[in-house]
Amino acid sequence: MAPMLAWLGSAHGPATILGIGATRDALVTSVLSRQKDALQGLAAAFVEDDPLVAARASAALRRLGLPGFSVVCGDAGQSDTYAGRVPADLILLGPDVVDGSQLRRRGLGEALSMLLTARGQLAWWSARDTPIAGWPQTLARAGLVALAGGRDWGFHRLVDRP
Repeated sequence: MAPMLAWLGSAHGPATILGIGATRDALVTSVLSRQKDALQGLAAAFVEDDPLVAARASAALRRLGLPGFSVVCGDAGQSDTYAGRVPADLILLGPDVVDGSQLRRRGLGEALSMLLTARGQLAWWSARDTPIAGWPQTLARAGLVALAGGRDWGFHRLVDRP
């Protein structure tokens, strides 16, 4: 997560962040709390399909005092969920999505280039102990190149739209 922390802490001007299936993981709240000062003035929307998870995430963001951050309860597979929230400069893709079915990952991989700004970045992480078959190839087909990563996480930049 070091590259994500570096991005969050850098002077990058106005930025938008989109989180998909990322708020169940305490890692996100931990990262956000450590970068709270750098996040002031940024806009972020976290998409969660479970109303209980969305409510908990909303409460956590309120406690952090990040007024530009919100949680949307909706289906990440529906384009209307993203209305007014994309393209994003950074997408945080959590284990709920990354560890899903191969078909779901493939569909999301194809959509990522449309959800990101030109040169936008993607940070993803997995809760799995084994490598995710085909995930690096899915991201490469979406025009994303790896900047850093490991077996269960990655940080990518959009360099070419398919």
